Amino acid sequence: MADDSIARRMLGLGIDIGTSSVKATFVEQRDDGSFVVVAGNQVAYDSEDLAVAVASAPSLMETVSLPRVAGAAEQDPVVVVAAVQLCVTQLPRDLKQQVRSIGLTGQMHGVVLFNTSKQAQHTTQQDPLAQAPLPPALVNARSALPGAVGAETSAETRPQCPNNGHTLWHTLVSCSPLFTWRDARCTPEFLDTLVVPEKQPYPMPSTGFGCSTLAWLATECGEYVDKFAHAAGIADLVGCLLCDGRAPVMDTTQASSWGWFDPGLGTWATDAIGRDTVRQQRIARVLPASVVAPGTVMGRLSSHAAFVLGLPTTPAIHVCVASGDHQCHVTACMALGRAREDGCGGGPSSSHAMDKNQGTGTTKGQGDDGRHESLAATRRQRQVSRATSSDRRMATAVLSVGTSAQLSVLVPASDPLLARLKADGLSSVEVRPSMHSDWAVVSACALTGGGAILATVDALFRLAHDVLGTQPGAGARTNGGAVADDKPSAAPDDVWERLLGLAEQRLDETTLAISPTFWGERRDPAARGSVCHLVAGDNLTAGDWLAATCTGVADNLCSMLPPDLLSGREADHCLHVLATGTAVCRSRLLQRCFARRLGTPHLDVVPNGDAATGAAITALTSTPP
Repeated sequence: MADDSIARRMLGLGIDIGTSSVKATFVEQRDDGSFVVVAGNQVAYDSEDLAVAVASAPSLMETVSLPRVAGAAEQDPVVVVAAVQLCVTQLPRDLKQQVRSIGLTGQMHGVVLFNTSKQAQHTTQQDPLAQAPLPPALVNARSALPGAVGAETSAETRPQCPNNGHTLWHTLVSCSPLFTWRDARCTPEFLDTLVVPEKQPYPMPSTGFGCSTLAWLATECGEYVDKFAHAAGIADLVGCLLCDGRAPVMDTTQASSWGWFDPGLGTWATDAIGRDTVRQQRIARVLPASVVAPGTVMGRLSSHAAFVLGLPTTPAIHVCVASGDHQCHVTACMALGRAREDGCGGGPSSSHAMDKNQGTGTTKGQGDDGRHESLAATRRQRQVSRATSSDRRMATAVLSVGTSAQLSVLVPASDPLLARLKADGLSSVEVRPSMHSDWAVVSACALTGGGAILATVDALFRLAHDVLGTQPGAGARTNGGAVADDKPSAAPDDVWERLLGLAEQRLDETTLAISPTFWGERRDPAARGSVCHLVAGDNLTAGDWLAATCTGVADNLCSMLPPDLLSGREADHCLHVLATGTAVCRSRLLQRCFARRLGTPHLDVVPNGDAATGAAITALTSTPP
C-alpha cells in the first residue's frame, strides 16, 4: 500500500545552475496546494567526482581569435553541463521515476555562444510551441551576415563524446566560454559608446550583462561571434540540450537580465546598441528569437537525455523554459514562507527540512480521478489565494544573502511607484519582471554579501596565525566556513563559532563602522571598503570587527532601495521579511543585523527557499501544451 501511494506522487525537479555549483531539488505539491521539498543534491564545479567525469571529454570551446583581457570571468560550459548530469544522476532512483516536470534556473546575466548539430532541424514553423514574433531587427539581421548556416558543423565532424556518447552535450558541436555575470571586460567608457540617447526606455546594461558582453565581442572580435548560431544563458543552453538540441528559448526574466530587452513589448532593442550597423547585425543574429513568459513549456525531455539522467520516458516529462535565479528565489520564499504562515506544512524541522528519508514515507492513497479533481481544486485555490494576497505581498520583502546579496519587494505592475523609479534612474535599483505578469520585482542587488563576511573571518584567522608565527592548516576547509557559496573558509568550525559569538555580544555596543564593499558595486565599480570610528581600547576587538562587517553588509544593501518602498507601503502592516541564502540562514548574527536595519522584529528564515526549489515549483504549476 505504501509503495502504491508513493508511485502516484508527481514530483517537480528543479535544477539551479549556479556560479560555483549545480543544485537539483525534488518538490511535491500537496493536495491542499502547499509544496514540500522532498530531497536534493548539489555538485560543486571543483569536486573530484566532476573532475573525473570530464577528464576524457573533448574540448568544445572555441578560443582561437578570442582575446585575453583583464577582468574576464569565464567558465567551461561542458564542465557546467557535466555537473548538471552528475548532480541529477546521483539523485535517488525511486524519486526520479516520479518526476513529471523539470524546471530550470541559473546564474543570470551571463552569456554563452554555441552551435548544435540539430539546430537546422528546429525552425519556428516546425516548433509545436507558440513562438513570439520576431522583431524586425532580428528578421532583417539573420540573413545579413554569413555564419548562421556556415557555423553549423555536421555530426560527422563533431568530436566524439566519452562514454559511448552518453552525455547531455552530445548535440553540442562547439561553444564559447561562458562569460559570467562577474565579467568586467566592459569599461564605463565602452558602455558609453553603446547607447543612442533617444533610445533609453530599455533596461540599461552594465558590465557582465549578456548584451554588454556581446557588444564587446562584436566590436573587438566580430569574426569570433560569426562562428556561432546562438547566444543564450547557461540555463537556456541546458534546456536546449535536454530537448535534444532544439533552438534556445528564453523567458522574460532571463532576457531582461541581459539588458536591451523591453519586457513590456517583448522585443530586443538592437537599435540601441549604438550606431555601428555591423555590430547591431552581429548581435541581432545570435539573440534568442523566441522570448516567452516564465513557466512556458519549451519542449519534452528527449529519450536520450532521459536515459543519461535516469529519468522515465513515459509519461513524457515536460521541460519549462529557464527563469532567472533571483525570481525563482522569490517564488520559493513566497510559496514556502506563506505555507508556514498559514499553517500548511509546519516549520523548518518538518516539511520544509531537506530530509533524504522523506522520499520513503507514505501518503494517503488516492485514485486517478480523485487526483485530477484534487489538482483542479488546487489550481482554483491558488487563483483565489493570489487574488486575496495583495496586501500580504505589499508588506513582504524577500532577502537573499549568499556570496552576494539581494533585497526585493513585489509591487503591482500598475503601481505608479514603478514609473517614478524608472524616471529617477536610480542605478542601485532594478525593476525586474516577476514570474507573474501582473507583478514586478523591485530589487537592490549588491556584490557585497556573505563573501565579505567570509573574507573578514579569514583575514582575522590568518592575522592570528601571522602574529603567533604559525600557518593555517591547508585542510581546514569545513562546513563552518560555508557562509558564502563560492568557497569554504580557511577558518575551522570552532573559530567561526567563537567569532560569531563574540560578534553577537558586541553587536549592540560597538561604535565601529565598516563599509565592506571590498570588490566595489555595480553602481560604483571603483568603490572599496573603509573603516571609521576606530577607538583604541574600545572597538578594536575581533568581535567588533565582525559585528561591524555584518552591519555594513546589511546597511549597504538596504540603502540601495528607496526608504518608502520598505516603510509606508501599508501603514497598518509590519514588514514581513522572508530570508534565504546560505549566509543569512546559517548566521543568527546576520539575521539580527538585517532585522534591525529593516525595522522588523525578526526574519522569517526559509532554509529551502532557494532557486532550485523555485524552479521546481514553477514546473509543477506550469501547463503542458
